[in-house]
Amino acid sequence: MAQARPQPYQPAGKSSASWHGIVDADDPSEPVPTELNTVDLPRYLAVGKDKLTVRYVGRGNHSQDVGSVRTDWPCPQRCLVYYYEVTVQDSGSRGLIAVGMADSAFPLTRQPGWEPNSYSYAGYDGRRYFDSERGEPYGPCFGAGDVVGCGLLCGSREIFFTKNGAHLGVAFSEVAIGLYPTIGMHSPAERVSFNFGAAPFAFDIASVVRSQRDARIAAVLERPLPAVSVEALVRDYLLHAGYGQTLAALEAALDTARCRQAR
Repeated sequence: MAQARPQPYQPAGKSSASWHGIVDADDPSEPVPTELNTVDLPRYLAVGKDKLTVRYVGRGNHSQDVGSVRTDWPCPQRCLVYYYEVTVQDSGSRGLIAVGMADSAFPLTRQPGWEPNSYSYAGYDGRRYFDSERGEPYGPCFGAGDVVGCGLLCGSREIFFTKNGAHLGVAFSEVAIGLYPTIGMHSPAERVSFNFGAAPFAFDIASVVRSQRDARIAAVLERPLPAVSVEALVRDYLLHAGYGQTLAALEAALDTARCRQAR
């Protein structure tokens, strides 16, 4: 009797399909990843014509025939959150798929997380990897039918992962800058597809954006503003608005207050 094929996870549809519209970007002109880089591509991988799907075509017999692929652009640096998702369409013979981020110097015949400035969450053991082939415990394993997300909190330089819409927690802190969404594959027939926001995400990333925005506003409001700065702002406003009499009254009141404090 044939074994039933795993059914893909169905997103709840909570997240916006226009992801780039909910990122609070300080520089809207900053490029964002939209497709896979097919120029720098190891021979063990084949990218589809849509530049969003990739499959492993090597034999996977040796440690040096890992295949990794990254995006056309790195994650934007001047935004609150960057996030993408991968759907595992086929986990292949051994499910040696790792999802994460890496810098431009990362060798594409290694799994992300095995080298410096590379970070990953591996489906075959659920561990998180950074500059190590041993890794550390992190989350559940993942395979065919699962949707795995990877997010970068740009302000705090933290990376987190999701699985089928569930937040798995912060995996890495104080990460490098200039990171590219990157995945590694290493067993025959593995196949995944990327979602950079053209379709709804499985995870409600909008809630993370809101919390990051609220935290940034709260941090600004908590900063004490010297009285001198407030006075200068008020003076400038009254002067440019043409309220000369009000400005004169303010100056007189401030002079009186300073005299009283000096006694």
